[in-house]
Amino acid sequence: MFIPTFSEADIEQQFRDFMAKHDASPAPYETLILDGKLHRYDIDGEKKYRQSGAYVIHTDNIPAGFLQNWKTGLKTFWTFRTDSLSQEQRDYFNSPEVKARAEELRKQREKELADTQAKAADYSRSLWTLLKEEQGNHPYLVKKHIYPYGIRTDGDRIAIPLRNFNGDIQSLQWISPDGVKRFQLNTSPKGLFWAIGLDVITHEQSATILIGEGFATMAKVYELTGLSAVAAMSCYNLQLIAEILHQQFPNANIICTADNDIQTQANRGFNPGHEAAINLKSKGLICDFICPDFSNGQNGSDWNDYASIHGDENTAHVLDEAIRNALIPQHIRDIITRTTIFNAQDLRNMTFPPIKWAVDGFLPDGLSILAGGPKIGKSILALHLAVGVAVGGCVLGKINVAKGQVLYLALEDTPRRLQERINYGEFTGEISTSLHNLDIITEIPRQNMGGIDYLDWWLDTHNLARLVIIDTFQMFRKLLTGKGSMYSEDYEAVSSIKKLADNYHVATLLLHHLKKGMEGDWLSEISGSQGIAGAADTIFSLKRERNSNLATLHRTGRDVEERDFIMKLDGYGWTLQDDAEAFTMPEWKRQIMDFLKVHGTVTPMQLSEAVNIPLNTAQQHLRRLAKEGSVKKTGYGTYGLPEE
Repeated sequence: MFIPTFSEADIEQQFRDFMAKHDASPAPYETLILDGKLHRYDIDGEKKYRQSGAYVIHTDNIPAGFLQNWKTGLKTFWTFRTDSLSQEQRDYFNSPEVKARAEELRKQREKELADTQAKAADYSRSLWTLLKEEQGNHPYLVKKHIYPYGIRTDGDRIAIPLRNFNGDIQSLQWISPDGVKRFQLNTSPKGLFWAIGLDVITHEQSATILIGEGFATMAKVYELTGLSAVAAMSCYNLQLIAEILHQQFPNANIICTADNDIQTQANRGFNPGHEAAINLKSKGLICDFICPDFSNGQNGSDWNDYASIHGDENTAHVLDEAIRNALIPQHIRDIITRTTIFNAQDLRNMTFPPIKWAVDGFLPDGLSILAGGPKIGKSILALHLAVGVAVGGCVLGKINVAKGQVLYLALEDTPRRLQERINYGEFTGEISTSLHNLDIITEIPRQNMGGIDYLDWWLDTHNLARLVIIDTFQMFRKLLTGKGSMYSEDYEAVSSIKKLADNYHVATLLLHHLKKGMEGDWLSEISGSQGIAGAADTIFSLKRERNSNLATLHRTGRDVEERDFIMKLDGYGWTLQDDAEAFTMPEWKRQIMDFLKVHGTVTPMQLSEAVNIPLNTAQQHLRRLAKEGSVKKTGYGTYGLPEE
């Protein structure tokens, strides 16, 4: 059997092709070394001596290697292409003997590497003792606006001591005046860190530990927060350092002050700092992470850059707020995301649209309940409103309404009875030609069995919908299970309907019953628990003596004036006995007219105190009403109702 050999030229060419494929080709002055060791190199096109690339090429058995691009986060393995090998030759390379020899060589390389790194660590510790303490005037420190915090210098470069969690120096990071960073020759930063405000020897507990990438970033973060700060020296070392921190400081809250590599994101489609932080959180190694915001186009990637742009004071404020938010427990954070909060001062300055009405001044948008005793005329009133809105005519004998689509769930009626009521009532003069906007349903699944889904579909497909009536709520609602309180079950049943009304901004009217034999507050007479009335926006209660065609309709609600309407039942359904103007006039005007009906006359000061409005507003209202003839001046500074 012919055993193939691999020339170094072929190995190097294939690996260069592999580097080019991953956009990590070496600069023209770089040469590749095939010795099975890690080598850093300058990627073609980047600034000289940045050495953002790293590779390993070994020639044991079938040549293979590793490629890394620190700028893009690339980490990938390479194997020499063996397309020309026969199956017999492949079997040779996969034989136990050849694999065993390759494994022996791998272990030998690892031992040599460990010995080399141990010697390099000893050298780093010895070298550290010879260096002078940096005073803070190094160009890099000046540019980054940071204190030296005990680092040292050889006169040209500054040296950052990198320690393990026994507190021993294992390597140094050298930073030149132009910002070029190098680790001490033959050392690896893996598992090493620089820290301030953290005792890794006595393990004195710190309540909060901040972890990030570079020395400058964490030095600035420590300066602005006073919290323990740990620099992992790269985003790829963050996970290992976070894991060890968890072991050494189990009760600490660990927060990652992550880099936000927006330029890398724009150029390479990858944000290594941000994604490394997401990885830490997904593994439960940190409470949360906080990234600086450079969305306004500023050029930066870390919190030191952010401070250079926005100043230390502003950055300290942003960090403080971000850290406080990061320390909020997850279950509280979930609640916060579902909670809407307004600052009272901001709320005072907000402008809201006026209340929308299905029937002006009478029936607002949102969820309303119309309650009344049996055979009192609730369904007649409901059908009257449905037909009036569908036709766009006059309802209740007085109020003109805009035309719209209506859905009426007549769940206690039959088609025959509904036909009789429509034909008998003739609520408007256009009934025979204008009822295409009214859809009527006499049977529908209960709300939890598909009823809500049907209403959602109907509202979604009827863009001109203005009114939905459910007659009765008891026939539509989810049946009581008895597993919870009646209040919570009632509230949930009404709330699911209210949610649709709010989502589609459509008035929805539920017909319901009153309790028998109840006296006192009419609101407490509504059948069921207080959860029904509590979930609704507006409540109506219709009361009529059996031998009378006159009734009182009580109304109260969140956004409507509480008042009683006098109603009359006749061949045209229900009609209002109040003036139509009482439903269309502005609230401020109604308050003034009601005050004058009781007191006869009023001054601006009296009106201001009575209805709690500014004095100048009261003066403007009275002058406006006097001009239109609704009130008249009865003396100096006094106003009254005009003579009939």
